[in-house]
Amino acid sequence: MTKEKSLKLSTYSGVFTPNILTILGVIMFLRMGYVVGNAGLIQALIILGLAHIVSLTTSFSLSAITTNMTSVDGGGDYYLISRSVGIGYGGAIGIILYLAQTISIALYIIGFTDAITALVPVLLPYAKIISIGVLGFLFIPTFKGADVAAKIQTYILVILGVSIVTFIISSVLEFKLETLQANLLPAYASGNNFWIIFAIFFPAVTGFTQGVSMSGALKDPLKSIPLGTFIAVLAGLAVYLIEMILLGGSASRELLINNYNIMTMISYVPILIILGVFAATLSSALGSFMGSPFILQAITKDRLIPFMSFFGKVDEKSASPRPAVVLTFFIAGACILLGDLNTLAPIITMFFLMSYGMTNYATFIEGYSKNPSFRPTFKFSHWSVSLLGLVTIGILMFMIDARSSVVAFIILFALKSYFNGRISNKKFKDAHTGFYFQRIKDYLIKIQHQQSDFKNWRPQILLLSGNPYERKALIEFGQLIEAKRGILSLIRVIESESETAWDSKHTSEKELAKFIEENKIELFGEVVVAKDFYAGLETIIQSYGFQGIKPNTLVLGWSDKEDKAKKEYLEFIKFAFQFNKNIVIFDSQEEKGLVKDKPIRIDVWWRGKTNGALMLMFAYLIQADHPNAKIRILRIVKDQELVSLAQKQLDSLLTIARINIKIEIIVQDEKVYTKTILEHSKDADLVFMGLAWDEDENNFLSKYETFRKSFKNIALIRSHETLGILE
Repeated sequence: MTKEKSLKLSTYSGVFTPNILTILGVIMFLRMGYVVGNAGLIQALIILGLAHIVSLTTSFSLSAITTNMTSVDGGGDYYLISRSVGIGYGGAIGIILYLAQTISIALYIIGFTDAITALVPVLLPYAKIISIGVLGFLFIPTFKGADVAAKIQTYILVILGVSIVTFIISSVLEFKLETLQANLLPAYASGNNFWIIFAIFFPAVTGFTQGVSMSGALKDPLKSIPLGTFIAVLAGLAVYLIEMILLGGSASRELLINNYNIMTMISYVPILIILGVFAATLSSALGSFMGSPFILQAITKDRLIPFMSFFGKVDEKSASPRPAVVLTFFIAGACILLGDLNTLAPIITMFFLMSYGMTNYATFIEGYSKNPSFRPTFKFSHWSVSLLGLVTIGILMFMIDARSSVVAFIILFALKSYFNGRISNKKFKDAHTGFYFQRIKDYLIKIQHQQSDFKNWRPQILLLSGNPYERKALIEFGQLIEAKRGILSLIRVIESESETAWDSKHTSEKELAKFIEENKIELFGEVVVAKDFYAGLETIIQSYGFQGIKPNTLVLGWSDKEDKAKKEYLEFIKFAFQFNKNIVIFDSQEEKGLVKDKPIRIDVWWRGKTNGALMLMFAYLIQADHPNAKIRILRIVKDQELVSLAQKQLDSLLTIARINIKIEIIVQDEKVYTKTILEHSKDADLVFMGLAWDEDENNFLSKYETFRKSFKNIALIRSHETLGILE
């Protein structure tokens, strides 16, 4: 049998039928009276409404995300989510959804067995054996293939329809307004409340993704999934609405709560209701049995769990993932042996809520990001609908059981982290990129209209890295003063003629990207090709960044060049300063620069607030990210009488700045300024000094040459910032 033959299920047989048969299942026949009896008709209708907010919003999301794909392979929600928001979330939800549908098989079979033992109480001791036998019976058509199972479901649907019509006619004849009035308000049995009853009811609406799980066996999944899903959900809503009202008006509260077979009691033809119970439970179990192996097969096909790759094999003749069917059989069997209806229902509720939440999340991310690639042919969708579904599901989960919800989310994110760590996301599309882009754009627009102020000052650094492998100490220093609180950009300018420009840029970009990845550093890299080196730099100084987050600081290394090259270097520094860039010239006499895991001492030489505020800020940022760093602020005064005033001024400054710094006032003649600094900072790991120049100076760096050669690490600062950044 060819692949084309395996993809032969229509909207009716492949989506609507498995969906509606799973929706109209065991809860409808065996727990709907219990729901109405406990919650009362009014609250039961609220439960119905809340459940269908989830099912309808998720159906909208499902339809949008499905019709945005050129093809939908097997795996249902897993495939949709993994190809929308990445393999991490997709893999996590795939596992959760597989378990949810597999546990559902046990739920429906237990419901079937409960119906049998209610009719023949003598069989009650053998309930587990009967359930396992039924599971084995359903295993046969599932193992043979989806098309065989789909044919069986068509006959089951006829039986189900007849039983529902029989109940409606019988309950209408038994309907009394006084009974309805008595059942309007809640009367919860001991231990029950609104959310417990909601959790018991919710599996009644969870069947609408069965068709998506069968996507690998559909003729036209892009058309069939939206159409079949909505028809099934709306049909289920109509049946439940009618059933709740009729139950509320045709049976007493006591019977509703205590008799799980109330529909059989009401019906004038009980055997048809019994057949309906059998049909509903068996069809729901069969629908889940058909769908869940396809989810597991899709997960293993993507090689998410290496040791489970065997379960991804598909039989060529039947297109059935037979190893996955066998595993599903054993898991469902274990659940039958360990659980009962009221125990399994809340577990299934949590699992399905999580999977539906992720479907809404994926569609919200796709829609809100406004990616041009998100072009669903299903037009009745908007990201706000998906957000409504996502928020509703989150609230419902925590209202049902906050502790279990926290555990569920921990499991979700643990699985997400595991799959992200194992599998490269490059082969999977991830709409988060578009979402981040849209948020960044929105915030950039907001920032550019905000008045800049000292409170929000951050280091936004342009660092001239050259070949990054040759400037590691400079780059590490840039990281230290950025301290993960600002933006650090490595800039490399390459002089190249136009015919070789692209090759030069491409090679350097790969080298820069490799450096960033190898060193696991958080920064941006940019390579610019220009015919003239400094002309390229001047262009970057003026154009790099966006309004509101343009670089405010230029970090560059010391220049050892002479004559013309040195002159161009100094002129460029002045040029950058004219365009409101703080200047930081750094040099290190040590190969590794500042070592982060050992204690360091930072000396800040204070000669006034012109450059001092920025030096203190950088020293603080290093200390904040380097717990072993100690800062000294040093000031030279010419005589003893000025010590007290200088101390007072610096104390006041540091009180405002709220920085833990040791103050040292040095009395010394300024004629021996250089000698004094060398003497006091010879053991410092980093020395900050102000950078001064006169307009007519041709080589203003020369006077700092002695310091450069004497200190381990030195940073010269020329600042545009005022003391306001320390407040």
